[in-house]
Amino acid sequence: MKRHRIATDYRRSRRMSRLRRKTQQREQNDIRVQDHTGTIGPGMECPRIRCRHRSDLQIGESGRRRHGRDRRRRSAAPVTGTLPFVGGASDRDRRPRRRFGRPRLSASVELVGHPVVRNRTPYASTGRGVARDGNAPIGGCVTTVAESGLLPAPSSSLCHRYPIRRCDGLLDRFWECVLTIVQGHKQHFLVLDGMRGIAALIVAGLHARELMIGGRLLDHSYLAVDFFFCLSGFVIAYAYEGRLASGMRFATFAKLRLIRLYPMIFIGALLGGLVLIAGRKDGIMVPTIITIGTMLLIPAGFFFGKQAYPSDNPIWSLFFEVVANIVYALSPRLSGRFFGALLLLSALGYVAICYAFDGMQLVGFDTWWSFAAGFVRVTFPFAAGVAIFRLGLHRRSGVPTWLPLIALPALLLVPIASQAIADAVIALVCLPALVVLGARTAPAAALAPWLRAFGELSYPLYLLHQPILRVVKNAPHIDVVRSIHPLLPPVLGIILAVVASAVAIRVYDRPVRKLLTAHLGRVAA
Repeated sequence: MKRHRIATDYRRSRRMSRLRRKTQQREQNDIRVQDHTGTIGPGMECPRIRCRHRSDLQIGESGRRRHGRDRRRRSAAPVTGTLPFVGGASDRDRRPRRRFGRPRLSASVELVGHPVVRNRTPYASTGRGVARDGNAPIGGCVTTVAESGLLPAPSSSLCHRYPIRRCDGLLDRFWECVLTIVQGHKQHFLVLDGMRGIAALIVAGLHARELMIGGRLLDHSYLAVDFFFCLSGFVIAYAYEGRLASGMRFATFAKLRLIRLYPMIFIGALLGGLVLIAGRKDGIMVPTIITIGTMLLIPAGFFFGKQAYPSDNPIWSLFFEVVANIVYALSPRLSGRFFGALLLLSALGYVAICYAFDGMQLVGFDTWWSFAAGFVRVTFPFAAGVAIFRLGLHRRSGVPTWLPLIALPALLLVPIASQAIADAVIALVCLPALVVLGARTAPAAALAPWLRAFGELSYPLYLLHQPILRVVKNAPHIDVVRSIHPLLPPVLGIILAVVASAVAIRVYDRPVRKLLTAHLGRVAA
């Protein structure tokens, strides 16, 4: 009897030991990073998630429990923004469900992610986490996953329908690994690309009207430049803030921006200079000096009684864009209080120059005084774009795609009586709000290629349209075309500018940027 009791106790002890070992193994987080698939929204890379049959955790479209042989299959579904299994759970749901006489305690989550994460250590869930290879989290200031705001905060319950007990650390490490993966894959804002293309077309229409018809039909279309400044501040902060905070050198930043901006500045100044020289009959010395100065972003036109960049007038905004980039990269990151003070002072300065120049139409390029006022003009929209990123206002929401794409031209093309007041309100309130709307919008899959192409076309169109419009204006027999309809020459000029911009991207901009990238030994922005 005693021997039987000892044997029974021994078998029971062995069973309990095996059960404890299996339970401990299940509670360990088996996170492995393999190949890279899946998306978080359009253009944002993120891993897929596969769940083993050991858990009740189901990540898929249906979310229902699987039984029998089908339950043992792996289910895979892309992570889309807010994961379906993150959420609250009632007390009743938090109790472990028993099946086959034992509770299911843990999940084995497999991240199918990017290979770059294999040799990285995810950031700590508490304290200031920095990867062991020296890379900082997104934005350069994220200390925990919950603080980043990029992904939902970890929860003690994986699923409101099929909760898992004692897995508090699983989601922490899960989100940290996803955050590390996403760090190397910046989100692409396709709606903002489309809005940038629309703004470039509006500027081209403004100059076509002024050159070929006279007068001004598009009363506030020149504020598209302020939209460019605000958009640039947001994009630069989004792309470089974390890298600058983690030790990126100014020389590297300058190389990347040079590769991105200068090729089209050079070809725009050269084409505009050739048109300027062809139209002069009193010598080529002055146009040549102006063209060389324009290539170097020097406002040489002021020395000859002209506007800042007469060979290609839109280059004036690129001068202030470069200045804003340099100041942003060289200045240390301001605290919230000082940055807020800068934003407030720049807004007051913007209102002041609106009243001093009766609007912003000539600010930045017309005279020396307006050129000096251009520094105030660029400060507020650029700082507002940086603030949009730092405040996290760009995270995805359910904004319809058509809303920002229609609101931008409606805002810039509708005439308003009071020039100074309207310009101040549009630039200080409406344009930053449009950038926020565009950043929060995820376009439909069918629109994505068009928006991407439109955004790529915007920069060369902005710099090449004025020389091409001058060629069309001075073309022989253009009066015959104008006699058919007064708007036909400007429309023809804009179409030719769009075609020339597409050709310039293909045969000039991409090859030159690739060559500069290889020569400088860095990856272009």
